[in-house]
Amino acid sequence: MLPCPKRAFSHFGDCWKWLGANHTMDFVSVTAVTISGILIFTAIQAQDFPDVEGDKAVGRMTFPIYAPELSRLLTLFATVAWSVFLSWFWGVGPISAAVFTSFGIHVGLRYYCWRTLEADKKSYLIFNVRSHAHSFWHTPKRRC
Repeated sequence: MLPCPKRAFSHFGDCWKWLGANHTMDFVSVTAVTISGILIFTAIQAQDFPDVEGDKAVGRMTFPIYAPELSRLLTLFATVAWSVFLSWFWGVGPISAAVFTSFGIHVGLRYYCWRTLEADKKSYLIFNVRSHAHSFWHTPKRRC
């Protein structure tokens, strides 16, 4: 579980490097980085499903190996919850919110219902498209 917080703190560090020594992050920037870190922490197991056999072979203990049912249930819940929350938080509008929430439900159900290696690979691909589409679609309100 160590890589999750490490990745979130790395995300903050990268933002500070981009800003330089004389700049501060505004509210929107801090909020976006914080939400990204929490999102990564709650959804990182999605990348582990396609490689369960490889992880077992090298003795790596990932969440899907340690708790296969719970990890899939958490992924279902997280993708739906994050889709709803992010759509509301960034104010993307009802049509976009419905699209993203539907996409989140679809991805979450794929992870929960279809559990083969090929299905997990495709679910991970769709999961990433959904995650990136959400970040490109919204335009946060400026606070100046």
